[in-house]
Amino acid sequence: MCNVMLGLFSPFKFELPNYYGYDIQRFKDNIRFLEVCINRGGNAGGIIGLFFDGATCNFYELPSPNDDSKIAKVYEYLDSIRGRVKRNTSFLAYCKIIKKHLFK
Repeated sequence: MCNVMLGLFSPFKFELPNYYGYDIQRFKDNIRFLEVCINRGGNAGGIIGLFFDGATCNFYELPSPNDDSKIAKVYEYLDSIRGRVKRNTSFLAYCKIIKKHLFK
């Protein structure tokens, strides 16, 4: 019996151009979506966007695609890890703040 079941989805593998407002063509394989499929103790169906760093196998919660300033930092970071611009660590700083807040 399963009390909680989580699903992890990669829209890039299904060649979707966008998913839940996120530009998948820009994220490529650096995005996953976590869904609560079954939750016997509460609500199911919640979905959250995650930045996936395959090199370190880390996941970071993404800001809403409508939050232009925060999503711009993610796009800058994507460009920097792909060698398009000088490395900017603003997204990593953003992730450290989130970690510090979540795991006090």
